Amino acid sequence: MNRGRKDRRRVRKEKKRRKKIALLCTRKKQCQIIKIIMTNPELIELIDELRALPKENEWVEFKTGNVTTNDKLGQYISGLSNAACIANQAFAYLVFGINDETHQAVGTNFNFKNRKEGNEELELWIRRFLSPSIKFDHFVCDYGTNH
Repeated sequence: MNRGRKDRRRVRKEKKRRKKIALLCTRKKQCQIIKIIMTNPELIELIDELRALPKENEWVEFKTGNVTTNDKLGQYISGLSNAACIANQAFAYLVFGINDETHQAVGTNFNFKNRKEGNEELELWIRRFLSPSIKFDHFVCDYGTNH
């Protein structure tokens, strides 16, 4: 029993050391049919690729905190999606929990799924008001301590 308790403590400590990274991914119109499903290791690989870029660009934006308003979040999604199309990129990324100057993973408390606009879920509200319709997905990644 004592060993089980130690194992649970070790797992809790490891979870505390992980950083949560939230990722919003928009995609071009011809990619709309696919539902993107990514595992945590795939998300880590993608985040590492984005962090390896020399700086943010038209289709990649890093944030350390929350977006101030829900309307601002919708503007980011729309702007990044348009910029990705102009830059001929299949996807655009808004990544919460990454310092935009150093590209260090700092973690985030941003929780897209729990946000609301009035009584409506934020995701539905944004999807309803973006015109033309922009497809986007939200992912949360447990970004380990070795990154």
